Amino acid sequence: MNTKIAEIKPVDQLRVTLNALESEFVSALPAEIPADKFVRVIMTAVQMNPDLITADRKSLIASCMKAAQDGLLLDGREAALIMFKKQAQYMPMVIGLYKKMRGKAGVDSVAARVVYANDKFSYVLGDSERIEHIPEIGKDSGAIIGAYAIAKLSNGEIEREFMPVHEIDEVKAVSKSGNNGPWGKWYGEMAKKTVIKRLAKRLPVIDGLGTVIAHDDEDYDLAMASSRAKDITGPRPTQQDFVETIQSTPVYMFVEETGEPTGECTSPTEYVEWLIAAMTVDGVDFHALWDSNAVSIAMLEDETDEGFIQAATGCYSNLRGAEDAANKKANQKTKPKNSAKAKAKPADQSNNDQKNNGGALSSEQSDGDASAPVSGESSAPDAADIDWDIVAADILADLAKCTDTSEFAQIHAGSINDMRAAGMSKKATDIQTAIFDKGKELDKDARNGG
Repeated sequence: MNTKIAEIKPVDQLRVTLNALESEFVSALPAEIPADKFVRVIMTAVQMNPDLITADRKSLIASCMKAAQDGLLLDGREAALIMFKKQAQYMPMVIGLYKKMRGKAGVDSVAARVVYANDKFSYVLGDSERIEHIPEIGKDSGAIIGAYAIAKLSNGEIEREFMPVHEIDEVKAVSKSGNNGPWGKWYGEMAKKTVIKRLAKRLPVIDGLGTVIAHDDEDYDLAMASSRAKDITGPRPTQQDFVETIQSTPVYMFVEETGEPTGECTSPTEYVEWLIAAMTVDGVDFHALWDSNAVSIAMLEDETDEGFIQAATGCYSNLRGAEDAANKKANQKTKPKNSAKAKAKPADQSNNDQKNNGGALSSEQSDGDASAPVSGESSAPDAADIDWDIVAADILADLAKCTDTSEFAQIHAGSINDMRAAGMSKKATDIQTAIFDKGKELDKDARNGG
């Protein structure tokens, strides 16, 4: 037997198998989900739950293909891979159902909630249907007594569905996994998914939703008699109960450019600082790194503070700009240069000087210097002639008086890109970090009424 093949780890064997199936994933996936991203998310899910490596390989591949057909990522939020009797099982999650329903076939929004015994809850039927729900935010919320879902349609209509706990338990009773599966660990989330599926029967036909629901129904023995449902409502689940699968508290994964996860955190600030530092390491393929972290970067967009995603995308855009500038400079090396160099100032500073002089030429230019740039020609100096320490100090001095970091970043993007092109990546990164920190400081002041 080939010893090299024998030494391949099971996780690496799975990666090879998934890469070989990439063309099939491309055929099944919607256009907005690249196949390589889909595979990377699967590998992250497997590495987060190593038991999946021991699952029957056919069941694992089949589960991945069902997720691809449904257009859902196996990231624990849209859908999840779970183990059941040595078999891998694909399970659409609440967020995945939202994704398939919202903005489709005239459905503007949909949401589901769980009701607890100590909540203030009213469900009124008749000519003026309505649901009123005020959750108990104290420690003792009581047992789960039901769940409801509400959908708002584009024509102004509102569809509602409420299921008391005994009806939810009747559905749970025919689950093949029973208490050993997700119903035993995440009862509240399964209750919400159950009531959403019932509500969907009254909504306009949504392309693809029926397939997702059919895949989810594979966990149920619909022919099984359910004369009496068991009461397993129990205490209200804690936030930690949901982290592994639905990530109520977002978990940001540190994923290297190779696709290998190296750690995680729950702080968007910590994650953005790591991402910026990782992308600016000399020699790193920042494009591959950006793609490998697509799941966590997308989670930044859900943060109420837009500064996180702006800092991440701003750094990536600046790196691309610097890369383009460096490539352009390399292509121009073979072209003849102007006989004289402009004074060593950044282009934006030179433009400001000219504006301050009322647009007039310097005395050297007005004396008819043949080498002086004329209208339409660039007067920007070579990057090597600029004292970047002075430029950086000026930018940081302006930042101290800044009141809008978004506009500030746009104004100085050119200088930051030029720094990177001149090999001053660390200095450029320090400035971007300072802008990011200043933005957080301004947001905090605004929230505090300062």
